[in-house]
Amino acid sequence: MLLSHRKEFPLLIEERRYSIAAEVGVASAEFSVRLVGATTLKRLVLIDVWAAECDAENERAARAFSAAQPITEIIKRPSVEVAGSFPDALFDFVYIDADHSRDSVLADAQAWWPKVRDGGCLAGHDYALYNHIVGCPTGVLLATEEFAAEVGHKLYVTGADQPTYLSRLRAATAAVHAPSSRWGDDIPSWYMFKGDTR
Repeated sequence: MLLSHRKEFPLLIEERRYSIAAEVGVASAEFSVRLVGATTLKRLVLIDVWAAECDAENERAARAFSAAQPITEIIKRPSVEVAGSFPDALFDFVYIDADHSRDSVLADAQAWWPKVRDGGCLAGHDYALYNHIVGCPTGVLLATEEFAAEVGHKLYVTGADQPTYLSRLRAATAAVHAPSSRWGDDIPSWYMFKGDTR
Protein backbone atom coordinates (compact mmCIF):
# COMPACT_ATOMS: atom_id res chain seq x y z
CA MET A 1 0.00 0.00 0.00
CA LEU A 2 1.56 3.30 -1.11
CA LEU A 3 0.61 6.25 1.09
CA SER A 4 0.53 9.81 -0.20
CA HIS A 5 0.46 11.53 3.22
CA ARG A 6 0.99 10.65 6.86
CA LYS A 7 -2.68 11.35 7.51
CA GLU A 8 -3.30 8.00 5.75
CA PHE A 9 -1.60 5.88 8.44
CA PRO A 10 -4.93 5.41 10.28
CA LEU A 11 -6.35 4.01 7.03
CA LEU A 12 -3.42 1.60 6.83
CA ILE A 13 -4.00 0.54 10.44
CA GLU A 14 -7.67 -0.03 9.74
CA GLU A 15 -7.09 -1.88 6.45
CA ARG A 16 -4.57 -4.24 8.02
CA ARG A 17 -6.59 -4.66 11.21
CA TYR A 18 -3.68 -3.63 13.43
CA SER A 19 -4.54 -3.61 17.13
CA ILE A 20 -1.37 -2.76 19.12
CA ALA A 21 0.69 0.33 18.33
CA ALA A 22 3.39 2.55 19.82
CA GLU A 23 4.30 6.13 19.10
CA VAL A 24 7.88 7.12 19.92
CA GLY A 25 8.07 10.90 20.29
CA VAL A 26 4.60 12.12 21.19
CA ALA A 27 4.99 15.88 21.77
CA SER A 28 1.41 17.17 22.30
CA ALA A 29 -0.21 13.92 21.04
CA GLU A 30 -1.52 15.55 17.87
CA PHE A 31 -0.63 12.49 15.79
CA SER A 32 -1.82 10.16 18.57
CA VAL A 33 -5.32 11.60 18.14
CA ARG A 34 -5.25 10.41 14.52
CA LEU A 35 -3.96 6.98 15.46
CA VAL A 36 -6.72 6.47 18.02
CA GLY A 37 -9.14 7.32 15.21
CA ALA A 38 -8.15 3.99 13.67
CA THR A 39 -10.91 1.93 15.22
CA THR A 40 -9.02 -1.37 15.10
CA LEU A 41 -6.48 -0.18 17.69
CA LYS A 42 -6.98 -1.74 21.09
CA ARG A 43 -3.77 -0.39 22.66
CA LEU A 44 -1.54 2.61 21.96
CA VAL A 45 1.67 3.10 23.94
CA LEU A 46 2.95 6.69 23.94
CA ILE A 47 6.67 7.16 24.66
CA ASP A 48 8.43 10.50 25.15
CA VAL A 49 10.88 12.12 27.55
CA TRP A 50 9.59 15.70 27.20
CA ALA A 51 13.06 16.80 28.31
CA ALA A 52 13.16 20.38 27.03
CA GLU A 53 11.78 23.20 29.13
CA CYS A 54 9.29 24.07 26.37
CA ASP A 55 7.97 20.49 26.42
CA ALA A 56 5.96 20.97 29.63
CA GLU A 57 2.91 22.22 27.76
CA ASN A 58 3.17 19.37 25.23
CA GLU A 59 3.39 16.83 28.03
CA ARG A 60 0.29 18.29 29.73
CA ALA A 61 -1.63 18.07 26.44
CA ALA A 62 -0.50 14.47 25.86
CA ARG A 63 -1.44 13.43 29.38
CA ALA A 64 -4.87 15.08 29.08
CA PHE A 65 -5.45 13.22 25.81
CA SER A 66 -4.27 9.92 27.32
CA ALA A 67 -6.48 10.35 30.39
CA ALA A 68 -9.51 10.56 28.09
CA GLN A 69 -8.49 7.52 26.02
CA PRO A 70 -8.58 4.20 27.88
CA ILE A 71 -6.58 2.41 25.15
CA THR A 72 -3.53 4.66 25.68
CA GLU A 73 -0.64 4.40 28.10
CA ILE A 74 2.13 6.98 28.58
CA ILE A 75 5.71 6.01 29.36
CA LYS A 76 8.12 8.85 30.15
CA ARG A 77 11.53 7.27 29.53
CA PRO A 78 14.09 7.08 26.72
CA SER A 79 12.61 5.07 23.85
CA VAL A 80 15.51 2.63 23.38
CA GLU A 81 15.29 1.76 27.08
CA VAL A 82 11.50 1.34 26.83
CA ALA A 83 11.73 -0.94 23.78
CA GLY A 84 13.66 -3.48 25.83
CA SER A 85 10.77 -3.80 28.28
CA PHE A 86 8.41 -5.21 25.62
CA PRO A 87 8.50 -8.72 24.15
CA ASP A 88 9.53 -9.17 20.53
CA ALA A 89 6.81 -9.22 17.85
CA LEU A 90 4.23 -7.55 20.13
CA PHE A 91 3.40 -4.47 18.04
CA ASP A 92 1.52 -4.19 14.77
CA PHE A 93 2.59 -0.58 14.19
CA VAL A 94 5.39 1.58 15.64
CA TYR A 95 5.78 5.24 14.62
CA ILE A 96 9.06 7.04 15.38
CA ASP A 97 9.08 10.85 15.61
CA ALA A 98 11.51 11.61 18.43
CA ASP A 99 15.11 12.92 18.27
CA HIS A 100 15.83 13.43 14.55
CA SER A 101 19.60 13.01 14.66
CA ARG A 102 20.97 10.19 12.53
CA ASP A 103 22.30 8.22 15.50
CA SER A 104 19.07 8.54 17.47
CA VAL A 105 16.78 7.57 14.57
CA LEU A 106 18.99 4.59 13.76
CA ALA A 107 19.04 3.50 17.43
CA ASP A 108 15.24 3.82 17.67
CA ALA A 109 14.72 1.82 14.47
CA GLN A 110 17.12 -0.90 15.62
CA ALA A 111 15.51 -1.09 19.08
CA TRP A 112 11.90 -1.17 17.87
CA TRP A 113 12.23 -3.36 14.75
CA PRO A 114 12.30 -6.63 16.75
CA LYS A 115 9.17 -5.47 18.60
CA VAL A 116 7.19 -5.35 15.31
CA ARG A 117 5.44 -8.59 14.35
CA ASP A 118 5.67 -10.15 10.88
CA GLY A 119 3.41 -8.14 8.59
CA GLY A 120 3.57 -5.19 10.96
CA CYS A 121 4.81 -1.71 10.10
CA LEU A 122 7.70 0.37 11.43
CA ALA A 123 7.32 4.00 10.37
CA GLY A 124 8.40 7.51 11.24
CA HIS A 125 8.19 11.16 10.35
CA ASP A 126 10.38 13.77 8.68
CA TYR A 127 12.10 11.85 5.89
CA ALA A 128 14.21 14.86 4.94
CA LEU A 129 17.71 16.28 5.20
CA TYR A 130 16.56 19.55 6.76
CA ASN A 131 13.78 20.44 9.20
CA HIS A 132 12.46 23.91 8.37
CA ILE A 133 10.35 24.13 11.51
CA VAL A 134 13.30 24.01 13.89
CA GLY A 135 15.79 25.28 11.32
CA CYS A 136 18.39 22.54 11.47
CA PRO A 137 19.59 19.46 9.61
CA THR A 138 17.90 16.15 10.32
CA GLY A 139 19.40 12.68 10.10
CA VAL A 140 16.14 10.85 9.37
CA LEU A 141 16.72 10.32 5.64
CA LEU A 142 20.24 9.00 6.15
CA ALA A 143 19.32 6.80 9.13
CA THR A 144 16.28 5.20 7.51
CA GLU A 145 18.12 4.46 4.27
CA GLU A 146 20.94 2.87 6.28
CA PHE A 147 18.51 0.89 8.43
CA ALA A 148 16.50 -0.43 5.45
CA ALA A 149 19.74 -1.66 3.87
CA GLU A 150 20.82 -3.20 7.18
CA VAL A 151 17.63 -5.27 7.56
CA GLY A 152 17.14 -5.85 3.82
CA HIS A 153 13.58 -4.51 3.67
CA LYS A 154 11.85 -2.15 1.25
CA LEU A 155 11.61 1.45 2.42
CA TYR A 156 8.57 3.47 1.43
CA VAL A 157 8.00 7.21 1.76
CA THR A 158 4.70 9.08 1.72
CA GLY A 159 4.34 10.96 -1.52
CA ALA A 160 6.75 8.66 -3.38
CA ASP A 161 5.11 6.80 -6.24
CA GLN A 162 7.33 3.74 -5.84
CA PRO A 163 9.79 2.26 -3.32
CA THR A 164 12.98 3.44 -5.06
CA TYR A 165 15.61 5.77 -3.67
CA LEU A 166 15.07 8.26 -6.50
CA SER A 167 11.31 8.37 -5.88
CA ARG A 168 11.88 8.80 -2.13
CA LEU A 169 14.38 11.60 -2.74
CA ARG A 170 11.95 13.38 -5.07
CA ALA A 171 9.26 13.29 -2.36
CA ALA A 172 11.69 14.67 0.23
CA THR A 173 12.87 17.40 -2.14
CA ALA A 174 9.32 18.44 -3.00
CA ALA A 175 8.60 18.91 0.70
CA VAL A 176 11.63 21.20 1.10
CA HIS A 177 10.18 23.52 -1.52
CA ALA A 178 6.65 23.50 -0.08
CA PRO A 179 5.33 26.78 1.38
CA SER A 180 6.21 27.23 5.05
CA SER A 181 2.52 26.93 5.97
CA ARG A 182 2.73 23.27 4.86
CA TRP A 183 5.90 22.31 6.75
CA GLY A 184 5.44 19.76 9.47
CA ASP A 185 2.59 17.46 8.60
CA ASP A 186 3.46 17.56 4.89
CA ILE A 187 7.09 16.54 5.35
CA PRO A 188 7.19 12.90 4.14
CA SER A 189 6.98 9.99 6.53
CA TRP A 190 8.88 6.74 5.95
CA TYR A 191 7.54 3.23 6.51
CA MET A 192 8.47 -0.42 6.04
CA PHE A 193 6.62 -3.70 6.53
CA LYS A 194 8.23 -6.61 8.34
CA GLY A 195 8.64 -9.40 5.82
CA ASP A 196 8.59 -7.07 2.78
CA THR A 197 12.17 -7.74 1.72
CA ARG A 198 14.05 -6.30 -1.23
